[in-house]
Amino acid sequence: MKQDTSGETRERMRRLGGRTALIASSIAAVFSLFYIYTAGFGLISTELHRGLYILFTMLLCFLLYPARKASPANRISLVDGILCLLVLIAVIYWIVEFSEYATERVRNPLTADIVMGFIITALSLEVARRTINWVLPILAAVFLLYAYFGRLVPGILGHPGFSIVNIVESIGCDMSGIYGLVANTYATFVFPFIIFASFLKAAGAGDAIESLALAIAGGTRGGPAKVAVVSSGIIGSITGSSAANAVATGAYTIPLMKRTGYKAHVAAGVEAAASSGGQMLPPVMGAGAFLLATFTETAYVDIIKIAAIPAILYFFSVGWMVHFIAGREGLKGLPKDQLPKLKTVILKQGYLLLPVVVILVLLIARYSPQKAAFGAIICTIALSYVKKETRLGPRKLLDTLILAARNSLVVGATAGTVGIIVGITLMAGIGIKFSALILGFSQGLLPLTILMTAVASYIMGMG
Repeated sequence: MKQDTSGETRERMRRLGGRTALIASSIAAVFSLFYIYTAGFGLISTELHRGLYILFTMLLCFLLYPARKASPANRISLVDGILCLLVLIAVIYWIVEFSEYATERVRNPLTADIVMGFIITALSLEVARRTINWVLPILAAVFLLYAYFGRLVPGILGHPGFSIVNIVESIGCDMSGIYGLVANTYATFVFPFIIFASFLKAAGAGDAIESLALAIAGGTRGGPAKVAVVSSGIIGSITGSSAANAVATGAYTIPLMKRTGYKAHVAAGVEAAASSGGQMLPPVMGAGAFLLATFTETAYVDIIKIAAIPAILYFFSVGWMVHFIAGREGLKGLPKDQLPKLKTVILKQGYLLLPVVVILVLLIARYSPQKAAFGAIICTIALSYVKKETRLGPRKLLDTLILAARNSLVVGATAGTVGIIVGITLMAGIGIKFSALILGFSQGLLPLTILMTAVASYIMGMG
């Protein structure tokens, strides 16, 4: 499997060889192809759409991410093989049995339903732990305890408590937990855009963005840092991922900043701050934006309109901070002979950014986000044939499909665990209770309401 690292967790990925690498590559390629198909031509069935997303994601996570540092780095362990088998059994069982469960067994599940629900719950926590970190699984565990011991919670957030069977059924059997809204949002909206970003990078758009950023900001005071801000903004608006943004631009901008006089920690801080804004900048934002659109039943293009000005202000403020740091340290821009001309960049490489325009046009025309992503992918493949060196031939297409699936794991690994949290939130009615709690504490004062909502969002976003 092609070993490309486009997120800090990629460093922990195994470098598989032999038959196992072939299996992992095949799963990754089929994963990407299936969701390109659903983005362009619609769903086969809801349970297949959600179930296969969970299945492919978990299989790749167990194959590519070791359980701990001491685990084998170039092969899977026996435990990983067993976990992959359990994922296959649990998800396929859910896909096959869901129709009958939904019509005949809701709130009266079979023992097999509960066993499979328990297995997928445990596996969801393990996938998040080994792929991301401990924070999200611990947060989900707190929610699980809250669901069971709700009778001990004082005040408005208390509830009578639910049995273990009720909890497992809600989060592991029906479509309100692990197989619920979060998995559907990731599979329908987020993954197609991750695939698009991978294709765009494979077609050479990364070099075009770097050249464009250099031409725009490279010669100004503190130019290299401003290049980081501009390039992070452009790439972030395509990937919607802070981690992918930092790796894609940081590998170039951080050494450049250090060479021109920035201290190492300042260079890293500038890149981190600029890359973090990528998930807020339209047209492609982070998973949270798609979840927000789904939860509030708001058209994604309307979310874009609302997010555009705050996102631009964020990058504007980071740019000014960079400018002031450069002035304090006496740092100058890059010499003119090291900078590309803006007109030349636009004429020679600007066409590679046309797929972003395609996304905006399709969204404004009220096509769904997944249709916009599909159109942009097709446009990117077509534009790659303009020049021989950027052409996406069969081998490069296959590598890109594999890479896209791998890039999706950092987001996809959270689907099950966040689904657990959402499922319990729905079970216990926390959403309504929490809204009432915030409004009660804030006494209807909008600034205080916003501040308390921000604190709650911060806690939920720690994972």
